[in-house]
Amino acid sequence: MATRATLAPLLALILFLLPLLVEGLDFECLLAVSRAIEGGFAPPSVASQQECLDASSSDQAMKYCLSPKSLSETMELCLPEQCTRDDLREIYRFAEEACEPSTSCIEMDASARLPCMVMQQNRTMCGKVANSTASIADENIHLSCFHSSTSNETKAQLLADTLECAPMGQPPGAVNDLANWDACHELKTAHYCVVDYKNIFVTAGQCVAPTCDGSKYASMARMACEVDDCMGMAAMMPVGHCLFWRALLCPPEGTPNYNVTVEATCSPTDAPAMSAGFYVMIGISSALVLLIAAASAMAVWRQKEANGGRREPSIAERALTAFYLPDNWRGLWSTKQGDGEVSCLHGIRVVSIVWILLAHLFILYQAMPAINYPDLVEAMGKVSFQVVTGAFFAVDTFFLLSGFLLVFVTLKHVARTGNSRINVPLAVLHRWIRMSVVYAFFIGVWEFVAPHVSNGPLWPIFTGPLHRTFNPILVPAAEGSPSACQQYWWANLLYINNFVPSERPLAFGCMPWTWYLANDFQFFVIGILLMAIYCGYSKRIARVVMGTMLVACWVVTGTRNILKGWQVGFFALLEDDEFYIKPWTRIAPYLLGMMGALLVSEHQEQLRRWLLRLRRFGRVGLHVLLASAMLFLIFVQYSAHKIPSTPWTPVQTFFYNTFSRSVWGLGVLWVVFCCATGMTPNVNRLLSLSLYRPFARLTYTLYLVHLPVIAALLYSAKNLIFLTYANTVVSFPAVIVLGFAVACVLYLLVEAPSLHLNKLIMDNTYMRKASLKGKEEQQRGDETMDEESCHPPTASKEATEASVSSQSPYDSVDLMEVSSELSRWDDGMF
Repeated sequence: MATRATLAPLLALILFLLPLLVEGLDFECLLAVSRAIEGGFAPPSVASQQECLDASSSDQAMKYCLSPKSLSETMELCLPEQCTRDDLREIYRFAEEACEPSTSCIEMDASARLPCMVMQQNRTMCGKVANSTASIADENIHLSCFHSSTSNETKAQLLADTLECAPMGQPPGAVNDLANWDACHELKTAHYCVVDYKNIFVTAGQCVAPTCDGSKYASMARMACEVDDCMGMAAMMPVGHCLFWRALLCPPEGTPNYNVTVEATCSPTDAPAMSAGFYVMIGISSALVLLIAAASAMAVWRQKEANGGRREPSIAERALTAFYLPDNWRGLWSTKQGDGEVSCLHGIRVVSIVWILLAHLFILYQAMPAINYPDLVEAMGKVSFQVVTGAFFAVDTFFLLSGFLLVFVTLKHVARTGNSRINVPLAVLHRWIRMSVVYAFFIGVWEFVAPHVSNGPLWPIFTGPLHRTFNPILVPAAEGSPSACQQYWWANLLYINNFVPSERPLAFGCMPWTWYLANDFQFFVIGILLMAIYCGYSKRIARVVMGTMLVACWVVTGTRNILKGWQVGFFALLEDDEFYIKPWTRIAPYLLGMMGALLVSEHQEQLRRWLLRLRRFGRVGLHVLLASAMLFLIFVQYSAHKIPSTPWTPVQTFFYNTFSRSVWGLGVLWVVFCCATGMTPNVNRLLSLSLYRPFARLTYTLYLVHLPVIAALLYSAKNLIFLTYANTVVSFPAVIVLGFAVACVLYLLVEAPSLHLNKLIMDNTYMRKASLKGKEEQQRGDETMDEESCHPPTASKEATEASVSSQSPYDSVDLMEVSSELSRWDDGMF
């Protein structure tokens, strides 16, 4: 009985095929297709693929093929090598006609009558034919066969990965479209993949099965190169994507090969899991908020207690007062100005940090996916865009201000205390504490809290490669690898993150934009040592060392430029970190700032008289000369950025890379000279507006937070952006406002209290000893200094005290050491 049941369909099959053989069709092909029809057109599977390929022999080679069963299903076929799409179409056409209830086999051609009758008698087979072809028009019948020379094992793996990455219930979207992230998020049995096509800057999103990951998605893309017709597996691989993958990953001969790699970031649509570090940071933040609330409550209690007589607050009460929000808020927005203050520095700092924000906004625009990314690359070659790339000189402006303020405030400290011996270890310790408290707090925020502030189709890039290195353009991090801050946070707090890790710190380092802080701290250590020599031992030695270091900086930079072949402009950053972040290439503006401050502090009147002796034409000529030099440094990069670029000669590159930062520093220093001596009152008035002061106090915290703020804003988008100048004009003010708002919160929550506590610690340890020592020296009659001392001759002690105290929103600065006073100015740093 079982044998008869098995032979019956075979007999019907033979009767069906015999007349068709007369038509000249391949018997083996028709037999294989008929077996598939009898089997109900099974869906693709790796096991069936292996059986089919293993069935090949020297007499008959077999191939594994896929074909649409319906618009939403794919069926597998094991066919002889010679079978074609036309053979499949002929069989489908006849089967559909024969199984149609209204079909009369008698009216058919004589060769087709018998197989038609057999088909109509076998209703089971007709039902399977109807189920497989009901929604497929004749012209839409396709056949996708594995035809490459790839090994069977590789083909099996590619098919398995493709089956695990099949699109889930949504239109796949275009190859440069993010699809519908929100709808995918609502599907409980799917998750979202964002795919980055390296070297051509195309990004797409797709909703896939939850079993899919980045490597499997890349395998699905490679499978497009294994088949000869993308339409045959349209239900399991988007046709547009398949054609796109074929064109990029296996281009036909004679077409360009862009060496494209597919990098997919697949993750659940929910936010990343919250680690223990997240809860620790939430706990620290909550504790800070509670301290602020306790300080407010204590202020109310102290106010009531004052009615019965004021008493001296205890150390604990003074420490708690550091968190008092109203005082910190008033200190932040204070616009008081003291006599002798170089107030134009506030405006220069604010303008410089805003300029840096503009440049970093465009850098992140380059790093994030965009519909018209080539337009951005083309825009870099426009003359107007050099204003953006020229913002890298703003870093040198801050280095110059740091060196200037170090000397300026140190000399005022010496003049006020009458003690020319600078406590270098104490100054360095104070500097480290002042910078590191808020720095360490924000490292924790970046590492543990930032991944949870938003979500969206691009957010896995933020929490993945961007969060691991923040420079995925330079060096992509492997998926699942530990973040840079998990590995190198200690280097940041030791301020050696411009050296650690040893290989490309700008690409692999923790919060790599903080390379500036490492350089600034290293320069501070060098600078305070030079000032200790200058004030306590010999002016001449200090000056010689400064000049020698400046010349050494030029020599080392020029030599390294020749040996390593550095380029000019923004693209040089993609080749080598050394030119951008190493101290021996960056210290020149800092040293120029120190030299300029010595000139202003000790020879301000002589400098003013010299400028007055210049004729008006001479002063205007110097203005024009230095302004032209600074503009030249910015816009001369156009030739290196335009497309196609104009190669610079080695001599041109040598002089530009060696001296450009020093020339820029001289230009900024000239502005400071003119403002300090009153030679450019209008410029000084503009840069000294009281409006700048609060924002200048926020430049340090703003520099810490600005890149994460920009990244979070951009990568929260649910659609790819279309980059235009108009979009940038709209988004740039939003970035400024949001950046300063976040910086303000960080300042009030962490930085301002840490400054107060730092002052309190110094006040109750070293500072009393320093004060007593200064009084003893004064009692011994050490009130005057010889020509080798560093007492500024143009300022009295009383005037200097007033000037320094006016630089701070806080009281009791007479107990502050040099680095404490610098913290009031923020030392010109970010």
